Amino acid sequence: MPELPDVEKHRRTVAEHAQGRTVERIEVNDPELLHGTTAQGLGRSLVGRTVAEPRRHGKWLLVPFDTDGPTLLYHFRMTGELVWVTDPTADAAGGAVTLDLGNGQLVYRSRRRLGGVSYLRAGQEPQEVTGELGPDATTLDREQLGALLAGRRGGLKSALLDQSLIAGLGNELVDEILWRSRLHPRRAAAGLGQQELDTCHEQLQDVLRRSIRAGHVPAAADWLTGQRDADDPRCPRCQAQLETDQVGGRTTLWCPQEQPARQA
Repeated sequence: MPELPDVEKHRRTVAEHAQGRTVERIEVNDPELLHGTTAQGLGRSLVGRTVAEPRRHGKWLLVPFDTDGPTLLYHFRMTGELVWVTDPTADAAGGAVTLDLGNGQLVYRSRRRLGGVSYLRAGQEPQEVTGELGPDATTLDREQLGALLAGRRGGLKSALLDQSLIAGLGNELVDEILWRSRLHPRRAAAGLGQQELDTCHEQLQDVLRRSIRAGHVPAAADWLTGQRDADDPRCPRCQAQLETDQVGGRTTLWCPQEQPARQA
């Protein structure tokens, strides 16, 4: 499932291959995944324009055109991806929305059709599509994290997943951060001590750095994520059997030994 590291990988793909290139042709094969304009309107607006520097906020990717032109806002949800294709006959070429840039194609696809590409006219605020977003998770310092959690009612996992509080953290990232911080997912968000908050912030940033480097949340043997699909999931640290339950409406994995329920 695409989370912040996956979207950052897509941002880097655009920056490396598409930035500075001119749109020569638009192809829309799934109009229901295009929002804010029509296929014909998208072509009229973007053909002849130059891809400007892409940016990311949380799980959203923004690709502007020219210095004062429109912006495409990509959302990936469960199965969305953005790929650079140089062979138009390759399987990867088939997608919902394709920008032909002459030397290659920027192809957006979403196998389960849950994401989408939104057209923002020049000057239109992204929040009209994204809703209110908190600060990007990669930019948070320890004081900001503490202030955000201190004003939050409810559990810690639910708070970290709330995109209006902190943008970019998804289910796998949050479970990994809490496991590494030895914090129960139902722990009160406003109830962390100073050392716990320091540890949570340190692990949040470390997990993000390592995941961004990999381009996804690693399913490595020493990561909790590596146990998500195991028949008999075990804690990578202590080998205790992991527990699974719905927390904040999401399937949650934690270690009862490392993340004791008495914290909650």
